Amino acid sequence: MSELGVETKVVPLADGRLLAWIEVGNPDGTPIFAFHGAPGRGFEFAMHHSVASGCGVRLIAVDRPGYGLSSPHPGRTLFDWPRDIEQLGDHLGLERFGVIGHSAGGPHALTCARVLPGRLLGCGVLSGLAPQAESPITDGMLLSNRIQTAVYRHWPRSLDGIAVGLWLLTKPVVGPLLASGRRHPERDVDRMVQRFLPECDLAVVSRPDVRKVLVAEAAAFNSTTLRASFQDMALGIRDWGFDPSEIAIPVHIWQGDLDNNVPVAHGQYLAKTIPLATLHLCPGEGHWLLVDHMAEALSIVTSGV
Repeated sequence: MSELGVETKVVPLADGRLLAWIEVGNPDGTPIFAFHGAPGRGFEFAMHHSVASGCGVRLIAVDRPGYGLSSPHPGRTLFDWPRDIEQLGDHLGLERFGVIGHSAGGPHALTCARVLPGRLLGCGVLSGLAPQAESPITDGMLLSNRIQTAVYRHWPRSLDGIAVGLWLLTKPVVGPLLASGRRHPERDVDRMVQRFLPECDLAVVSRPDVRKVLVAEAAAFNSTTLRASFQDMALGIRDWGFDPSEIAIPVHIWQGDLDNNVPVAHGQYLAKTIPLATLHLCPGEGHWLLVDHMAEALSIVTSGV
């Protein structure tokens, strides 16, 4: 499948699910797996082709379960993700690789650092969530995210089937809204960014290359994507199954102090808790800082320091 000149590839996993990814940058470069936010797809990293090429990086952006062409994975935990990445790494013949994660992709990158330390060259987190199960960090966070945090902290996995049932009940209302967004993706993007993003982020997402990706994402959004995003948020907010203090490899964290999606205290908490963490605080920047800091992140993660 090709979209805006970028080919999506798919591999079957051991349990029969499909895992999808795109590749940009230097095909002979140092491999780095990139994990998108929620909602999203690996396609959001397509805009970084030139940056990855300049850094000598083969950037492999993976769709998590339920996004894009990747099969849903009901009942999954964060620990299932490193197993998927390990299988993809084996499929591509990669013995070692780096990982980076943006927003909800952050906990997935950190879980890889916890589970696959021997295979990782490095780990980077950009505007990534910190654990929320014990002591939620919500000051300065959007109301919608605060509500999700309050709900998912106490929502047991045993009741996930009820969540699916609630989706089926609301589908007659939500379905037409999703369809409208797919018919008018540019209008949908404008409404969302103007309503929720601070000025520093608006300036970034208004750039033609970034906007093109966001519009393509809005056009591809569907009910499966919506359910995958709910699952993603639940995974980031619930108990991760490990403490970040158990991560034994260097981790670099980029965090903006004007981020109202994942507030700056998340990055500060991760940097304080992970033994070999380095915090790159970005004053005056928000959730979309990855656009301007991608070259820095790729260079540092591949350096192994």
